[in-house]
Amino acid sequence: MKAIPIDSVTGDATTHANSFHDQISFASATTRRRERERLQVAMAMQRSLFNNARIKVHELRNKNKAELLNQLKDLKAELALLRVAKVTGGAPNKLSKIKVVRLSIAQVLTVISQKQKAALREAYKNKKYLPLDLRPKKTRAIRRRLTKHQASLKTEREKKKELYFPLRKYAIKV
Repeated sequence: MKAIPIDSVTGDATTHANSFHDQISFASATTRRRERERLQVAMAMQRSLFNNARIKVHELRNKNKAELLNQLKDLKAELALLRVAKVTGGAPNKLSKIKVVRLSIAQVLTVISQKQKAALREAYKNKKYLPLDLRPKKTRAIRRRLTKHQASLKTEREKKKELYFPLRKYAIKV
């Protein structure tokens, strides 16, 4: 059994624990912040080690932008840790996980950009002009072509010619 230090003045065993707590609380704020960030990254890494499967995109589409950005931050932190493990000679399962994490980051970024584009399309739905990146790409020649309406317009002279000289109709008598 481990001996518990007892305060000689009061005979109390908790004062030793309190003095230890006081020593910790004097640590600088930056040290505590760094420690907290390190713990968060480590916890994210631990969570992902249990979940080695890729992210399902249909689940990502249900999340809002803040959740997606948070998940992206976690994945990037995890990728940084995996790269450190790669340099220091980590376990093979960590090295094989780099590909999965990179794909997951790409999936999250894709969903974010698709959501942004969908929101922009909704905003510009009934407007006269569309931003260039929302217009159909097609080819350069097709984009420069006249519209169907412009191509179908006729000059006054052409209209008169059609009016005065219509297409003649012939019928063969048998």
